[in-house]
Amino acid sequence: MVDVIQGPHRGARLVGEFQPSPSADGLVIEFSSITLADGRTAGITAFAVDPVTAESQVSSSIDRRWLARFGPLMAASFVTGLAASTAQGVGTAVTLGSGTVVQLSSAERTTRQHLASGLAAAGEKAASLIQEAAPAGPEIRLEAGAGLAVLIVDPVQVPAGKESGND
Repeated sequence: MVDVIQGPHRGARLVGEFQPSPSADGLVIEFSSITLADGRTAGITAFAVDPVTAESQVSSSIDRRWLARFGPLMAASFVTGLAASTAQGVGTAVTLGSGTVVQLSSAERTTRQHLASGLAAAGEKAASLIQEAAPAGPEIRLEAGAGLAVLIVDPVQVPAGKESGND
């Protein structure tokens, strides 16, 4: 909701919806309703515009949250990879005269390798859960009272005024 403080619609309120811009550098705010100071309401097609840059995306601040978004996922992936690597048996690669490479591995796995296999499987599940719980993108803030310009795309068609004296 935006209160209009100057211009021909001074005192009006605009209501609409917002979403992050495709570049995630601000919010795109589209207004769909205007309520004039006298209470009359009409549909409207309008957008919030940054009054300084004239861009159609607005924000007061942006927190990219790099660590919150990627830190836990990288840690879980590291543990999963380390465990998977440890779980693999030690083997030897032999190249035959024909150029064919044959991988020879030890037949028995150690208790440590079995534990690492379990940790790898748990790590994969944890990484999946962490990815689902991680913030999906930056946090874009628009502070209350932030100055905005409004671009009205189509003329505002306001219904006829209220009749006075019939309250």
